[in-house]
Amino acid sequence: LARTYRPTLALLGRSCQPHDEPEWLAELQEEGVIKKALLTRSDRTLSPKELQVETDKVMAEREIRTTLEQILKAGATPVYLAVDLRDKEATVTALTDLQEQYGPVKGVIHGAGVLADKLIEDKSQEQFLNVYDTKVRGCRNLLAAIDEQELAFLVMFSSSTGRFGRIGQSDYAVANEVLNKMAQQYAQHHPQTKVLSLNWGPWDGGMVTPALKTVFAREGVDVIDLQAGADYLLAEMAGTDKTVEYVISGEQQESAGLNDPEPPQNLYVSRAFDLDLGIEQFPVLTSHVIDGKAVVPLALMIEWLAHAAVHNNPGLKFQGLNDLRVLKGVLLEAGQTYNLQAMTGKAIKSDGLHVVPVELSAVTAAGHIVAHVRARVVLAASYSDRRQPHSRLDLPSYPHKPAHLYSDQKLFHGEDLQGLREIIGCSADGIIARANPAPAPQQWIDQPLRNSWFADPLVLDSSFQLLILWSFEQFHAGSLPVFAGRYRQYQERFPDSGVEIRVRVTSNNEHHAFADIDFVDATDGCLIARLENYECVIDASLNATFQRNKLTGVA
Repeated sequence: LARTYRPTLALLGRSCQPHDEPEWLAELQEEGVIKKALLTRSDRTLSPKELQVETDKVMAEREIRTTLEQILKAGATPVYLAVDLRDKEATVTALTDLQEQYGPVKGVIHGAGVLADKLIEDKSQEQFLNVYDTKVRGCRNLLAAIDEQELAFLVMFSSSTGRFGRIGQSDYAVANEVLNKMAQQYAQHHPQTKVLSLNWGPWDGGMVTPALKTVFAREGVDVIDLQAGADYLLAEMAGTDKTVEYVISGEQQESAGLNDPEPPQNLYVSRAFDLDLGIEQFPVLTSHVIDGKAVVPLALMIEWLAHAAVHNNPGLKFQGLNDLRVLKGVLLEAGQTYNLQAMTGKAIKSDGLHVVPVELSAVTAAGHIVAHVRARVVLAASYSDRRQPHSRLDLPSYPHKPAHLYSDQKLFHGEDLQGLREIIGCSADGIIARANPAPAPQQWIDQPLRNSWFADPLVLDSSFQLLILWSFEQFHAGSLPVFAGRYRQYQERFPDSGVEIRVRVTSNNEHHAFADIDFVDATDGCLIARLENYECVIDASLNATFQRNKLTGVA
């Protein structure tokens, strides 16, 4: 902000106004050395807790001084105000003095936040309010202290925790979701103000300590590069889009198979298209019913993810995707319409590949954003050389008759999605089958986005069906897909003659199974596509819901 606009920047924080350090302290840098010096020079005996407080105070004041110096060198005017935003009177007094000296506040970035992680059953009301009030009451007090008619922009630093939740952070999640809704309301009542509520994932700094960063890495959550996050903030502030809420996360490029020197980004900033989902417009959904409700097949959502990426990157071809994650299924009742939107981010480019973050989400009537599925779609100008499949497993015969595949109450799939035509073999190591190709999109969808498929949703769905049959054989329980690490397609179209699907189970237990899946041309034996690190959840409670595969309310 300082480099770009050279404004007067008032930074508000609870740390005391920084003072010049004595010479004996100023030359010390390492925290351990500083502690030792503080302990030696104190006129009383400091407890370990008191010593840590004094050390933290020194480090905080140094950080404030450094920040103010950097802002000044960048050509802006820095001001630091020591104030607790939860204290309305103190906040109003501090900002009144500020505005008398520098003029009205033109913009607010509300980034205050604290953590007090505990399970909700162990969290006191005081601890909850400390976290909640810092964000919510602090924001209200801040806005009460300025002339809102002068405000050009209001930016809330919210958190993806408010959307996805996190163990021990019920207070933090609630506070951030309230910020989101305050931003939505503020935008409606103050059309002259640019309002953003940015649901950040973890940044590579600040509250994300090295230990917490390790936890995120173990969970597969990537931190946001500091410069990339700052650049994104400036771009959104300068944009004309009226969208208020965004969810922003970092993504590791190694998992995409890229070595791009640019900062990692996975920013859902552009809407590719909307779909009004309903049974009449999507009659294929009557063939994918669980527990009396139509469930949008993951294989169809893969098509829409691909379409969104290509739509915003014309001229490129769908090559596959990385990190496909099912967050929440899309369920429809008879007569219901559900609006699904496809959001994309900036493509990461390397070695001829373009990796595009895409998310399918919806906005509820109450204004809540619900994410359903996300992935990073891989595009390229042309297809790479075809590869050979993995060696075929030598599996014993499947113990059930082919005619009973869709009639023995294991698979819930109706006529349109009955793609399996023969099970070749099955064991604990995997399952192999032949499947029919999908018909033209017009036979499944009233007004499809395209006249041809990017992949083959019937073949892909058949591979998921195979894992259901496999889990029934091994654990007497159904399964559903939740994640796929990597999918690559080596030709533009799946063959009309059908496909052999070879599932190789890599690990499993009674709750999850992981597999690699090859899709092989039944005519020439060449590899059409490969799905790696497929994960499904196995749950015996699915068995009964699979049997209720007729849409409730339809004769």
